[in-house]
Amino acid sequence: MLPSFRSATLFILATSCGAQSYSAAALASSGQLPLKYTALFGGEASISAIAVDTNGNAYIAGTANSPLPVTAGAFQTEYKPATCTDILPNLPPQIHPCGQAFAAKLTADGTALVYLTFLGASNSYGSRISVDAQGNAWITGMVWSSDLPVTAGAFQTALNGRENAFVLKLNPAGSGVLFATYLGGSGDEYVPTSQAVDPKGNLYIAGYTSLADFPVTPGAFQTDPGPNLNGPGASFVAKFDPNGKLVYSTYFHGGNQTGTIIGSIAADATGNAYMTGTHGGGSLPTTPGAFQTSASGQWAAFVTKLDPTGSKLLYSTYLAGNSDVSGGAIAVDSQGSAYVSGGIMINMPHLPSSFPVTPGAFQTAMPIQAGAQFGFITKLNAAGSALVYSTFLYASDSTGIGALTVDAEGSVVVVGSTYALDFPTTPGALRQCNPIGAWGSTGFLLKLAADGSRPLYATYLGADGFVGLALDGAGEIFIAGKNLGYLPIVPGSFGWTASGDFVASLSTAPLPAGSVSCMRSAASSGGRAIAPGEIVDILGNGIGPAQALSASAASGHIPSSLGGVQVLFNGVPAPLLSAGPNQLRAVVPFETEAGPPTLNWSGAATIQILNGSTTVQPVMAPMAAAAPEIFTVDGRPGGQALMINEDGTLNSEQNPARQDSIVTIYATGLNNTQPPLATGTIAAAAASLAFDLALNAGSAGVWEITYAGAAPGFVAGLIQINFRVPASSYHGPYDVSLTVSPSVRSQAGVYFYIQ
Repeated sequence: MLPSFRSATLFILATSCGAQSYSAAALASSGQLPLKYTALFGGEASISAIAVDTNGNAYIAGTANSPLPVTAGAFQTEYKPATCTDILPNLPPQIHPCGQAFAAKLTADGTALVYLTFLGASNSYGSRISVDAQGNAWITGMVWSSDLPVTAGAFQTALNGRENAFVLKLNPAGSGVLFATYLGGSGDEYVPTSQAVDPKGNLYIAGYTSLADFPVTPGAFQTDPGPNLNGPGASFVAKFDPNGKLVYSTYFHGGNQTGTIIGSIAADATGNAYMTGTHGGGSLPTTPGAFQTSASGQWAAFVTKLDPTGSKLLYSTYLAGNSDVSGGAIAVDSQGSAYVSGGIMINMPHLPSSFPVTPGAFQTAMPIQAGAQFGFITKLNAAGSALVYSTFLYASDSTGIGALTVDAEGSVVVVGSTYALDFPTTPGALRQCNPIGAWGSTGFLLKLAADGSRPLYATYLGADGFVGLALDGAGEIFIAGKNLGYLPIVPGSFGWTASGDFVASLSTAPLPAGSVSCMRSAASSGGRAIAPGEIVDILGNGIGPAQALSASAASGHIPSSLGGVQVLFNGVPAPLLSAGPNQLRAVVPFETEAGPPTLNWSGAATIQILNGSTTVQPVMAPMAAAAPEIFTVDGRPGGQALMINEDGTLNSEQNPARQDSIVTIYATGLNNTQPPLATGTIAAAAASLAFDLALNAGSAGVWEITYAGAAPGFVAGLIQINFRVPASSYHGPYDVSLTVSPSVRSQAGVYFYIQ
């Protein structure tokens, strides 16, 4: 006997076409992409930072471990690294060429190099880069050799100790060094973490150090390293004028052997420096009237504004909550408002975050998830006394922000990485679905409205390992990263090789009308392929009817046309459960797989959307015989399974299943039944799956399935699984997954409750 269930709940889930439906199977649309170029630099050029001038020329800094395609007339065209030796336990010394810092400038169209040059030091690391109004590039990094091309009158003309930071200014042609100096004390330092150039051409550098003799200037805010250097370390801030003169250098720390790390620095037109970072210990200096003047002993983010002389704090505030918070990136607008991004770690299960968010912001209710990492974006007023807005940035799995900038209209742009399959993308975005289609880190880009209330544009990128983000005068976005991943290569872009670190330029324009962004399972965001009978969502821009429509099942069959729109899979019309302007929900026809279901079958489907008002380009999707996905209560990839207890009620933590009862979950992507059902029919009775299926309940092992097959009263392709809860099962949540073979398994993170 099949248990009863809440048919209304399931019917809405199976046929709705709302903005919060999720799943996966990424496609490559042949429509025009909002990418200007994707330039590749090869596996031996490690890019660490990017900047852009008002004309759209991108500048990069990094470290070379082999010869690079230097340009004629560049400052240093010869690759001449020193020899480095690594000492590893139980191994002979490893001898290899040292890294050499380099800088490069791309043409505005990304097709060629304006220059690429080494920076002179034979053992060095290029860390950060900024560009001034004249096109001069300021580069900072670390150096371990004595051959940095220091200039006359430099602040520090020789290496002090084993390693120092360096500061170097390159002319617009990349042919000459205007200024270069070492910067450091007698011991080991850490690489500068951030830098910025103000409109007057002054350079600001932030980093952290463990040196008691790091060079600081008289009258600076903190000239005493304090006892903190015996602990995790202190930060420093240094300012150089356009001619390379050191204006000030100061420590920044909380003392008491606490840790302070500046993650990012920005500067305004009047010469004030704005910093954000992370402090542990609650002893960082704050200012009266600041937004948040105290924090607990855990790690907290901070935002600090330093005056043009580096001698006093104009404001200093925490951004803290009841769990670890880190400050990662900062930008400032022409009104002196600071925009900050960072991360939040939920340390305790079932403990809501108390990080300050504002009413009306994009995301204000963070899910409770122990150990999960999420981002935040906060705008502070010019006085540092109040929040203009503050929002979380989260999805169903760990999500972190890597870089931030702000455009002339006050809209924040961020890039980062997420493991989530349901990151909140916008209609018409480049990649509305996670292109990985399974658990793993991938990149995203988000542009937030000026009031922080909603995304203007949000997309997966596929690329990952971002090291920088910049905007040009027209608002075009430039990113640099380590892994191009699924980001398409634009023909004609500069490319030394077809791999390695990359620079890309893109806009936030939506895909052209009639473009498909991706396709994904309607049950979840998991899965790299689709299966016959699977309920899928197709997302894009202007691919469906102007008004959202839902199918009627009154005839006993789901129609293959809604609002004059059809979807063909290898020429076979698909049943359409719902259709809207930017999203279609369809059932993959069983006929897409020729012949009876076989477990080892795989193939591909050409998907053609027929829309009388718009020409939609066909796309391709990989297929497999089975791609199981379990429906959840809220439609997210993981979470509470849509489970019906034996008494017909919805399973939940407050309404758990009884031991020794038979419960029901629902899935799709499990192909057809035996005897087979016709595509689009409403199942009239029970019919078992053609494949064997196992149900796994976490560490409890495989549990008895009493029925797996068609869900009577619903469209063929929606699968009902009844299973028995063992009498010996314990109280609490259980993970649940479905397995067709060792390599074919449903998504992770789905659970239910037992009393």
